[in-house]
Amino acid sequence: MAYKGTIYAINCASGGLDHSYNIDAIPPTNFVVPSRNINLHEGGRRKRGGTDKVNGSAISGSPSVVGMCDYKLSSGAKFLVLATSDGRIWKNYTTTIATGLTAGKYYSMASAGDMLFITNGEDAPMTWDGVAASASAMTNIPSDWVGTNFPKQFVFHGAGASQRMWALGFADGSVYASYNDDLDDFSDAHVVNLRIYTGDGYGIVGGVEFGDRLIVFGKRQAYIIDDTSTTTSEWGYSATQWFGGVAHHRLIVRTPNDIVCMADDGTIYSVVAAEQYGDYKAASLTRPAHIDIWINENVNMAQIDKFHACYDPVLRCIYFFMVRSGDTNVSMALVYFIDRQPNEAWVVHDNQSYDSGYRAYSSAIVEESTGVYRVYTGCADGYVWKLNEATRSDAGNGYYAGFKTPPLNIENPRTTKMFNQGRVVYRPSGLYEMNVNIWIDGQTVPSTTVSLAGQGAVLGAFVLGKDVLGGAQLLDSSFPIGKIGKRVQLELYNSVAAQDFFISQLLIDCKNMGASSD
Repeated sequence: MAYKGTIYAINCASGGLDHSYNIDAIPPTNFVVPSRNINLHEGGRRKRGGTDKVNGSAISGSPSVVGMCDYKLSSGAKFLVLATSDGRIWKNYTTTIATGLTAGKYYSMASAGDMLFITNGEDAPMTWDGVAASASAMTNIPSDWVGTNFPKQFVFHGAGASQRMWALGFADGSVYASYNDDLDDFSDAHVVNLRIYTGDGYGIVGGVEFGDRLIVFGKRQAYIIDDTSTTTSEWGYSATQWFGGVAHHRLIVRTPNDIVCMADDGTIYSVVAAEQYGDYKAASLTRPAHIDIWINENVNMAQIDKFHACYDPVLRCIYFFMVRSGDTNVSMALVYFIDRQPNEAWVVHDNQSYDSGYRAYSSAIVEESTGVYRVYTGCADGYVWKLNEATRSDAGNGYYAGFKTPPLNIENPRTTKMFNQGRVVYRPSGLYEMNVNIWIDGQTVPSTTVSLAGQGAVLGAFVLGKDVLGGAQLLDSSFPIGKIGKRVQLELYNSVAAQDFFISQLLIDCKNMGASSD
């Protein structure tokens, strides 16, 4: 017999985390806390990939990995260069190329012209050519690079025939450019020094090349370097038309068509949009889904110096690694999927029970093989982790992955409904299930489960009845509700290691019972 009630459909190709206090204003496609550990780039909601250690044995002394760079020479030689909290620089986990640096500092590394530049803002910067047994302290440096007055960041930038390494991160606002085509020559005779008066006491804290422009940031304002003239004495800068800066250089992220920054007040904004609107607040990526409120409630902003960010070109998302409220070290990532609108682009990745690649002191994109890229994170105890593993586990351990709808009034908060059952449309990947928690008008009702099994038995690494064998690619499975109320709220999750899910739609069968006269 055909069902005669309403079938309320939620398209899971849409939606992201939303933290609005006005629950009726949250779109039904969005989800609320504690939703986390799902990916949004495949046209549905899928359990995030797992994380695992890259190096089988810890780096000697088990230090924290506080900087990393995927360094590749024109010869094809390749190294993963790591900086550790005990003041050492490593190539490929086991061989030191520098020791005796100041402990507890974060690092910037930039490569160009088969030379790797390494700096931490406290020690004299170093270079390494990938051949020598050790990195060397730079000698052709400005006379005012003394004591602890050293750059915090290097950025390679060229305009026209000019190709220079730029040194940033000085409290007096100084920006230094190397001698043209001699990237490690910052000597007084050849260096170009522009001093930008930020007026805030912090100076220039970071920069990035975007197109043919070098954009440098203070904490309150950004500036565009004008280095188009062939005469360096004619170089200068101009303040951008938008108001807004960045907390530090590790929170500047370049994507294929934008720059995304996190300011020291927690606002994450688009530079391209800021140029259009003239104000970083108006260009906020966090405000449309009220993620700014979520950050205020869930993030320890006093630890922002430990935050860092990295763009993943495969998932096309940005990981903002942050410190949770009550903690002092990074333990989670707020993830922004750049192909979605800001009101449905956010989700949290973490593991609140076990160690994972999200407890990260540093991050970098690494080319594992030709055309294969992965985000690596530097973590505590001398380990490097990689994200988005097909294992769907964190070093063999499970994690909560799921989403919780806002309270759904089925387009009418006034009427009472009989909520008969729910149904998920899913892509089968094994004999798995999801747990389902249910609330009716805010009251908990008995929880249940919903099967995500395919048609037939599991055969080796695939499920009989899936597309390989000609069966349906999307199936649906129901779960009971059987309660009366005005609003229903559902939470679906899986916490089992090595299990996956992909949800296409969530359906709710209900019958309108009318409104009372009270």
